[in-house]
Amino acid sequence: MLEDWDIWLRWETAHKKRKTLDKTHPALPEERQRHDELATLIGDRLKVDPQHGFSKWARFKAEKVQWVDAPTEPNALPAD
Repeated sequence: MLEDWDIWLRWETAHKKRKTLDKTHPALPEERQRHDELATLIGDRLKVDPQHGFSKWARFKAEKVQWVDAPTEPNALPAD
């Protein structure tokens, strides 16, 4: 997973510098084969279990962070 993350970070860096196109996402062409191999090895290990997962939102104020429960309704806005 960390190797695949590194592949994506290199893609993101190149994309921000406009050295690759959106259609190459999430790997540079020269790393596409390795990304695909890793995706097969990783499989569904990164999927969230909805029965045991949870979501939090962060509020940033004066260099401090407060974690709050995310709303359960889709498209809800954070409450202040």
